[in-house]
Amino acid sequence: MKKILCITNMYPAEKQMKGIFIKELNDELENKKYNICVFNIDKYGNNFLKYLRAISYLFFIILKNNFNIIHLHFGLSFITMLPLMPIIFIKKIRLLTFFHGSDVLGESKIVRIISLLACIASYKSIAVSKEIKNKLISISPIKLKNKIFIIPCGINKSFFEINNTPKNYNIIFPSSPSRKEKNYKFFLKIFHTIEKNYPNAKIVTLEDKNRSEIIQLFSNSKIMLLTSDREGSPQVFKEAMAINLPVVSRKVGDVVYASKFSPNAYVVDDNQFLETTLNVLKQQKPTPYDKTDLYKQLSIDMIANKIINLSISK
Repeated sequence: MKKILCITNMYPAEKQMKGIFIKELNDELENKKYNICVFNIDKYGNNFLKYLRAISYLFFIILKNNFNIIHLHFGLSFITMLPLMPIIFIKKIRLLTFFHGSDVLGESKIVRIISLLACIASYKSIAVSKEIKNKLISISPIKLKNKIFIIPCGINKSFFEINNTPKNYNIIFPSSPSRKEKNYKFFLKIFHTIEKNYPNAKIVTLEDKNRSEIIQLFSNSKIMLLTSDREGSPQVFKEAMAINLPVVSRKVGDVVYASKFSPNAYVVDDNQFLETTLNVLKQQKPTPYDKTDLYKQLSIDMIANKIINLSISK
């Protein structure tokens, strides 16, 4: 049995769903008979020092276990790995780094540099969108094109099992309003016009929602509006498609690619966002469609298979 060490700075807890897509990937890999050990950097503090505190603990874990592969999620997590690369090399462990978005596309140059070092040091890397891959290639002093593969995060199977049948006029903002890059201001601008046409419309955010609450919300809401300034491969967009919740999005991350798998996913320019949203709201119900292609391309089952093939390939 292959043994994988998953190192990450984002992993869900009881009241915090941050990094749920990583846990769901790990669960699927375990279903496929892989032995997964998770090292959560967040357990070692709430600030930058947690990366330094984690190094000694990580050293002994790697030393005492026979891992075949390390999955490193989010480029900044490489800080904990950098001084341990000699032992990784000696033990012939394959390092596979996952880049999720703001580690490469964010405003911090330091985080981008650390992410680039992670990419260079890795056996192979996964970017969840083409934009992330292209950015890494553009800032690298060496050729990385053949080391980076585009594989988005997979959709949990439970989202395919339910169809949207809206009972409430919920308008979903798929994040926390406090996150600047999610552009709640733009969302509110659209919502205020919606409210004039549909007085019973209600804003619902995905802040502090667990998996079952999100599925329930997606199944009985009217529409989701993705107004982010930037994204990697937004999970909520794909999950909305799987549950057949209509979603209107700005052109961020890989939504243009993902949207082709659902007739109820719309990717538009800012000047078309309001008009498109109002047109969708006029529809009595979402357009039914066959989810087979979406499942084959973006389900957690299929994505896990791609990652396994990449992890073990030469």
